[in-house]
Order: sequence, then structure tokens, then C-alpha cells
Amino acid sequence: MKAKITYKPNGQKKKNLFSNLLKSDVLKDICILTTNQEEYEVIIDNSNKGVNIGRLVFVEYKGTKHYVTLSEDKAEGRNSTLQSAPTVLNMFIADKSRKKTLNFYFVEHTGNLFTNYLQFGYKLLMTVGYKFLNISRVKNANVAKFADRTPFSSLDELINWRNKTKKRNASNNSSYITKSADSVQIYAKTYGASKYESTLFAISSFILTDRPVELYTIIEGNLKHLPKSSLASIAQYKKTYPHLKFEIHNTTLKFDRIKAGEKPNSIKLRDACYTYNLLDRIGPKKCALCGCEIPEIIQGAHIWPVAEIKKASLTDEEKFEHATSGHNGLWLCQNHHKLFDTNILLIDDQGQVKLTNHILDSNKQFIISVTKQDKIQELVLSPEFLQYVVNRNKVLDITHVQSIL
Repeated sequence: MKAKITYKPNGQKKKNLFSNLLKSDVLKDICILTTNQEEYEVIIDNSNKGVNIGRLVFVEYKGTKHYVTLSEDKAEGRNSTLQSAPTVLNMFIADKSRKKTLNFYFVEHTGNLFTNYLQFGYKLLMTVGYKFLNISRVKNANVAKFADRTPFSSLDELINWRNKTKKRNASNNSSYITKSADSVQIYAKTYGASKYESTLFAISSFILTDRPVELYTIIEGNLKHLPKSSLASIAQYKKTYPHLKFEIHNTTLKFDRIKAGEKPNSIKLRDACYTYNLLDRIGPKKCALCGCEIPEIIQGAHIWPVAEIKKASLTDEEKFEHATSGHNGLWLCQNHHKLFDTNILLIDDQGQVKLTNHILDSNKQFIISVTKQDKIQELVLSPEFLQYVVNRNKVLDITHVQSIL
């Protein structure tokens, strides 16, 4: 019995792209890797102008349908290689076939398909169920960089990898995943390549966590939602993990102007907006004063408190802007957040961390022992941040303070 291999011949920008890529040796290799035998027949699908959305090859054999996503043959864009696989994932999830597999195959290529960002993407694909057929035989020397070829084992590992890729690529800040003590938060754009990454983040979170997942989709222009296929995939996985609470909030986040009390969930949306803006400006959750990186106990701490902002002679729009500004905050662990909110710890207009003298010496020594930084990082000390410090300190007595170190 022969396997049946079906594919559309044309790429979205290049005619006969896949007819040229899928030579007999490649088809034979895909056939062997998916069916464990080498006999096949080829069917060229010219429907819908033959455009191969998803760089997809179907292999059918003995009642099993094998989805095979092909890599790029040229590494020309940071996201291009990973745009196709989530599209195929949506198709795979929607397919009602009882016997099916999901696979990724590297065609011969030039350039680096194993950048840090792409390695992160491949691990995401492995986590949602992709099997990488021939990665051990890739000839491109860059594959050696991808040493950890396993799915993510925990949400913490996924978040750490994501943070690592952002540190190495400052422009890669379009979407974020983090968590608090009671939920996982995903901040995802609804446009460009990031919309597919958002799907992978959501499904991976279902697989890796037992806590509620909140997906905040960032609207821009007319792009108000994730693609219907992505929403359908997320809904299907939600059925698979019924114990999980999952919410989708469509919001412009930092572009929103939500008045207090306008909507029942306006406070939640403003909290999400503030968190997003801190992630966008400062980076991953890490206490600015002790270095703690346990996301469940790291919080966004306002410099100019919201209670003071509400009293200011400002419009509602201006109050919202200040309350959610990424410049009006720090990441602090719960202990340092409380010390800061009670003004036991203060920041002066130069960014120096100060300690009030109005506490017992024994308590001073304890605070000094758990506070590793005596000045806020230069990265954070924007003119806007320092102005928020001035606004905060106007109502405080900062004459009886000492240096933290």
C-alpha cells in the first residue's frame, strides 16, 4: 500500500515554490519518517490557486493523516519560519480525524534557522504537540546551537526562555507572558506574526499550568481579535482542560482611556494595562531592590500613588495615563512593595534609595540586610520616572532618612 502525499505547489509570493522544494528525495524522506515505509504517490492540489498557506504537506497512510509543516529554505525574517506552524496547528486542531499526527520538517536551507528566538519558538511548538522529524540530520551548522530540543516542562521554564530572548533582542517586545499568585497573564498582539505566537502562548499555558489563564489581546486599528482559527483552537483546548478558568479580554491596554467605574471590569483592565506597560518598559518581573525573580510575589509598585493621582486636578484621561504609565512604577517583591508603600523605604530625586529613621535600629538592620540596591537602575531613571518621584515626595517628610547601604 502506497502513502498519498498531497500539497499545494505555490507559495504566497512565489509560484511553484513547493514543487521545486519537494524533490523526490525529500518526499521519500518525509514518507519514511511519517509512515515507516517509502512507497508513495503524489497529488498536486491546485485548488484556490494552489497557494500553500502553512507550508503544509499531507501524508495519508492506513487511515492516519500526517500534517507536515516545512521550514523556510532561506532565513530572511525573525518570525517568518514560525508563522506557518501555528496556522497548521489551527487546522490540525479543527480536523475531526481520529488518527492524525503533527510534524515539522526542515528542508535544506541557507541562513540561521536556529537563532535564540527561533529556538524558543521550536520549544513552544514541541510543547503544543509538534514532532520534529529530521532535526537530528539538519546539515546547517547553526543547528548545534539548539541543544535543548525538548518541550517546556513548566510555565516557569517557558517564561524564563521568553525573557532570555527579549534580553538578546530588544525589538522582540510585542507580546509577554507572566504570572501572579493566582493566575497566568498573556499580553498578546492581534496582528502580524505575534498573533500566531499568542495562540502558542495560550495553548502552552493550558498544558503547563493548573491556574486560571487571562489572555489580554491588544487591539490596534481594525484588528480587534485574534484570527477566528486561533480562537477556535483556544476554545478546543479549553474543553480539553475544563478545570482551567480562561478569560479573553480585548483591550488596547496602554492606548485605552477607561474612566473609573465605566465598566464592571475596568479596574482589572487598568491593572492589566499597568502590568503590560511595566513589562514593556522595564522588562520581566524582578524586584528592583533585592533581585527576587519569583513572579508570584513580584508586583507593580506605583511611584506616584493612585490615591494621590485621583486627588490631582487632572482630567479622567490624564489620571488614567498617569495611573497606568510604565514610567510610574517599579517591580518590587511583596516585602519591598509594602516597605515602599508605608514610606519606610523612599526614593529621592536622584534615584537613591533611602531608609526612614523613624523605626527601630534592629528593623533597620533587617531591611538593610535584605535590600541589595542603594540606587534605582539607570534604565528606569527616565525624566518621567523622576518627576513621579518628585510628585510622590511632595507630601512626604524626607528629611529624616539615611542611605540604605
